[in-house]
Amino acid sequence: MKFLLACLALPVITTPALADVTREPLATYRVAPGKTVGRVEVKKITITPGGRTALHTHPGPVVSYVLQGTVIVQVKGEPAKTYKPGDTIFEPGNTGVEKFDNGSATEPAVFVATYLLGADDTEIIHFVGE
Repeated sequence: MKFLLACLALPVITTPALADVTREPLATYRVAPGKTVGRVEVKKITITPGGRTALHTHPGPVVSYVLQGTVIVQVKGEPAKTYKPGDTIFEPGNTGVEKFDNGSATEPAVFVATYLLGADDTEIIHFVGE
């Protein structure tokens, strides 16, 4: 009887209903040529006010989500684009990224970058000329 009373005193745990979760599509990017992903690294990155990057590449594609500020990105052969909070950014693997700069001289730019890497990739970014 004590066991039964103890069981009745336990809180009821319910499974969340499908309506409790919202999935909002943000972007779909084609990865070509395809790459076998051996690991994924996710990093929160802050670019200081007025900060700029040099020409660089990544061994695999990178998908970023802007949290704060503005980011100006120019992938080789494409026009520069400005991204704001809530936007996603796609950097193709093994392709020159000519610009990945903070669009503000007074505020930091903050984003989360997800790197799709092969099992043998030893670096996530390579600055061309270094």
